[in-house]
Amino acid sequence: MFLETLIVIGIVEHQRQISLTGDSQQNIYFPDGTRGSAANMMWTVRVDGDQTALIGAIRDELAAIDPLLPLARLRTMADVVNTARAPMLFAVQLMGVFALFAVGLALLGLYAVLAYSVRQRTAEIGIRMAFGAGTTRIRRLVIGDGMRLAAIGVVVGLAGAALLTRAVRSMLVGITPTDPATYAAIAVSFLLVAMLACYIPARRATQVDPMVSLRNE
Repeated sequence: MFLETLIVIGIVEHQRQISLTGDSQQNIYFPDGTRGSAANMMWTVRVDGDQTALIGAIRDELAAIDPLLPLARLRTMADVVNTARAPMLFAVQLMGVFALFAVGLALLGLYAVLAYSVRQRTAEIGIRMAFGAGTTRIRRLVIGDGMRLAAIGVVVGLAGAALLTRAVRSMLVGITPTDPATYAAIAVSFLLVAMLACYIPARRATQVDPMVSLRNE
């Protein structure tokens, strides 16, 4: 049983030692040699500038202190973090690929719906233009229809994302599953891209010849 009396010289926050996504744990740090064994000793060195350039200097300094001191592994903090987050990063990147594919399908569907709507409303657009509606007004009409569909999709998507936050909670570090800034950025980005998808059908609608459309009717 460990009965040695120790003096607490400081308190640190809970730390993540194994996984970036796991809960932080309480840890106790002992000075070198306190427990009579250096088998699991780890040193952390804070440096300014290029970390890898100082690896040789660190080895030399440790050898000067004790040539028999085993130095098993030297890693930069960036390497430690990258190793810890590699599985999570792969999963997030894979989800990102599928998300981009889904966004592409949604925008393609939005474009197809608007293009079909413009074709079906050719006579209506021709009448509007015959009564003095300008190209700007026609363009706003078509883009407005598309943006309403996009807005409905964003609302449904945000609601679905809020319900599925438990599935991605373990992949998030330093951010909550319902982070408002992230949701707002995604929604605005999708609406901007959707506006571009609406532009081509809107541009075609402004090129409708009122006489030709009414004659075809």
